[in-house]
Amino acid sequence: MMFLPASDGFAPNINVQIQIYSGTIEDYEKLSMDQFKQFKFNVIKSKQTGESIIFEYAGGMQGIKLH
Repeated sequence: MMFLPASDGFAPNINVQIQIYSGTIEDYEKLSMDQFKQFKFNVIKSKQTGESIIFEYAGGMQGIKLH
């Protein structure tokens, strides 16, 4: 997790997750996109680089806005 400079009473952070997955990177991307749809998250950007995928998304969970 990285913490960014606070402003206007908000302290942004970036959450990095490394997950073990036995399928292909394409299968993992599809699974992730399906989960984003299930939670009604808006995928702003996704980028695959080799065996990594970076997702930028926004949505809400338990009344908290996430981006």
